[in-house]
Amino acid sequence: MDIFYDKGQYFSHTDYFKLKEKTDNGQHYIYPIEIDMSISCPPYNDKELVERANNFTYDIPDNILEDVKKGLCKILFDFTHECYDVTYKYNGHRDFTHIMITNTQQKYSLDKSELVLACGNAKPYKDVEYNVVTVQNQLFTPIYQGDVFLHNKEYNILNVTENKYKLLTFMGKPYYHRARLANFIYQNDLKQHNIVSCLTPFDDIAISNWKDQLHLSEKFLNTLPWEYDASTQDVHQHIKCTLTSEPEKQAHMDSYISFVSETFFSYTSNDNNDYELDMTAKSTKPIVTMQPFILHAQIGALKYIKSFGFETFDKWWDESYDAITTHDDRYNHLTDIYKKLSLTPHRELALMIKDMHPILRHNLDLYNDIRDNGKYLKELYDTLEVMWSITT
Repeated sequence: MDIFYDKGQYFSHTDYFKLKEKTDNGQHYIYPIEIDMSISCPPYNDKELVERANNFTYDIPDNILEDVKKGLCKILFDFTHECYDVTYKYNGHRDFTHIMITNTQQKYSLDKSELVLACGNAKPYKDVEYNVVTVQNQLFTPIYQGDVFLHNKEYNILNVTENKYKLLTFMGKPYYHRARLANFIYQNDLKQHNIVSCLTPFDDIAISNWKDQLHLSEKFLNTLPWEYDASTQDVHQHIKCTLTSEPEKQAHMDSYISFVSETFFSYTSNDNNDYELDMTAKSTKPIVTMQPFILHAQIGALKYIKSFGFETFDKWWDESYDAITTHDDRYNHLTDIYKKLSLTPHRELALMIKDMHPILRHNLDLYNDIRDNGKYLKELYDTLEVMWSITT
């Protein structure tokens, strides 16, 4: 079945899930509505905005509703720009996305076969009144870095070129797990060997927020922010690094291994959450730049990367960290790896990376195939096909 799209309600750039725009009556199509976090995630102490979110409904045009009832159109709520679990218990049920969807569903008497939520969460809770699918737009955002970059990268790898730095770790928003990692790097004098950024203060969060909890010294705090590819001022101006800036590209050229500090390390709720796995472009930038990677991320992040067919690096370091459910133990395992690699001689690292070359090439080629051919959209396409089979 050919599926098309109506431009719907969007406030940011989208590729409309690699679908063609609807041009004729009678075509099956989606009407996308992008979830606005400024509405769905209000400040918790603003009673007026919380009340607005709790009662919010989206307006759906009459002509779209007519096509929904004819079986031609499906309403698609797009929350692919976020990964946490919006339908279960994010921050103690303080995200209103689920309520906003069900409010809209009730307003227009829409049934499950007419609604789908596309989210970035790899393990979403699906026992709700509408369909839920994972669409990994974020993982497949980084773009091909160009023939010149990749030729130079491969040349360096195969000729055992020694780089200026060893590990690469970019950290933007200074969450607890990043503050903890930055402090570990400082205390062990490892920053000198690596490229490490740590931007603080960032919006309403600063590393100093964790001063007492992490026993952070004034001496450490006075070294911050650690800037490399972007400054704290850049971030405040909403300039994001998406492998398009020269400093970010050069950082991947000048280092051997990406030690990726993902957005979340534990869970966004207060306990272990079976319905949450946050993965972003941070985890796939190394694949696009032909680097091995270690994921300072939530439980199962590495396993999820491997589920796409990507190969990882357990021949060279212990990847059992990915399955360690106690967050402190997982952190300690990861920092042991970080310290060991930081103190490994350049020659040894350069030879290691050469040995990894077949995996790095495989991962890049697979990534380009999945991204360019939209294979990460299969769950969405298959779900839409089933939804239409129910109503036709």
